[in-house]
Amino acid sequence: MIGDYLYKIRIALSRFSEFLSKHFSKQEHLHTARWALLHELDRLSIPVSNVSQKLTAFLICLGQFKQVFVVQPTPIQKELGNIFIIGKTRAGKGLNIGANLLRWPFPTVINDIKREHWDLTAGFREEGLNGKSYLFDPRGIGHRFDPLEGKETESDLQSAATTLLYRQNEGQNKIFTESAITMLTQIFLAARLEEQRPLPLLRRLCMKDF
Repeated sequence: MIGDYLYKIRIALSRFSEFLSKHFSKQEHLHTARWALLHELDRLSIPVSNVSQKLTAFLICLGQFKQVFVVQPTPIQKELGNIFIIGKTRAGKGLNIGANLLRWPFPTVINDIKREHWDLTAGFREEGLNGKSYLFDPRGIGHRFDPLEGKETESDLQSAATTLLYRQNEGQNKIFTESAITMLTQIFLAARLEEQRPLPLLRRLCMKDF
């Protein structure tokens, strides 16, 4: 209870400080970006006891007085936006991501270079959140996924090759990219004729010593 009173007192002081700053400050700044004031953070805070798996929100951090700062949908902004976490080594960036993964019940794609989040959260996301976890590794470890599955026509395969190789603003090098797209399309077509997977066949061809 004492913590709640102290928290409300700090918010009131923060609002009073902002009032004085707006009405008596003569400073003019070119940019308006700044750190959030305490009473502005109050709109993002909820009691720890209110955090549950059913809460649609991004966890940001644990505040003072048993408050958790979160980002939730609002009537005006129903979609959750982006969060950019900045911090020095061992500041808790990975802990923040892990905490969100352990309670976020919706589909998630994670670029897990160290594979630390997979080891810590994949099992719980399957058993505790009743979901499915898939691991894709360019070294061939984990689950299998073929992005060319169901693409049989030359048009579909050419579209896939273009997606893989196309780069914007290439200038004079554009002709080389177009030639590479044509070549890759033909390799994909050859794989279909040979009833093989296109990408593994492409890898075997690239590994050959011509």
